[in-house]
Amino acid sequence: MITDTFLLSQGYRNVKQFPNGKWVAIERLLFNKAMIIDDMDEWGIRNTWHYNTYDDAKAALDRWNGEGEPTGWFRNPLTGRRRDENGNEYIQW
Repeated sequence: MITDTFLLSQGYRNVKQFPNGKWVAIERLLFNKAMIIDDMDEWGIRNTWHYNTYDDAKAALDRWNGEGEPTGWFRNPLTGRRRDENGNEYIQW
C-alpha cells in the first residue's frame, strides 16, 4: 500500500493524495528538470509530465486538482506528446 511516508522515503517531493485516491508527487531529474508523477500505486507509476524546472512543476502541482492533466509541461512520455516554447503540441516518439 502506498503512503506519503513511503513516497517521501523514496525521494519524491510534494507528495499528496487527491480526494479520488490518486497519489501524485514531484521527482527531480538531471539538469534541474522535474516531473509530476501521476497515479502511483504499489505496481508503479502510470503517467508523468516533464517540466523545465522544479519550480515550474511545483507551481503546476499546486494549481492542479487531479482531474485531467496538469498545466505547463513540455513532455508527456506516455502519449509521446511534447510542447514547444510557444505551447504548440506535437508528437515525438
